Amino acid sequence: MSTATPADSLPQEPHHPGRRWPLLASSSVLVAIDFMLGPVFALPAFYVLPVIWAAWSIGLRFACALACALCLFRFTSHWIYGFPFDFSAAFVNNLFRSATFIAVACLTAHVAQKLRSQRARIAHLERNLPVCTSCSLIRDTDGRWLPVENFGSAARPREHLCPDCERRRYGFTNLE
Repeated sequence: MSTATPADSLPQEPHHPGRRWPLLASSSVLVAIDFMLGPVFALPAFYVLPVIWAAWSIGLRFACALACALCLFRFTSHWIYGFPFDFSAAFVNNLFRSATFIAVACLTAHVAQKLRSQRARIAHLERNLPVCTSCSLIRDTDGRWLPVENFGSAARPREHLCPDCERRRYGFTNLE
């Protein structure tokens, strides 16, 4: 018997190819606005938003690739306009920007994976709640039967009978 929970079997990278196009379109709009503003007005701080969106909804690899591409576009636009400062300074600046965006993507993807894992675990636990079919009490992990209000959840639990209802219905309990 496997001890793996549904949370353990979640994929590390969610696969949502349909979500890539809106993300790429919004990133293209940001690049176009940044290019039109020229190298004097710095808009690359907003580039982190598509990177976060990609890491959260698509996956880490795509977010890292997007982070590097956005920084490359920023560097290219500086090159086209003529660098407002030294080439080597612009290159190092874009390397640091890429590293920062990749770090943000890693953290965001990690948080998203943890959240997905916890949601799957909660759903699994809620599906397996033992509930008395007669009085709707829920058995907790200590074996106590408590009112459903104590749990505050709209679960789809498994059906059981609490010892009191089992005694009323059958005259005895499995525990006796």
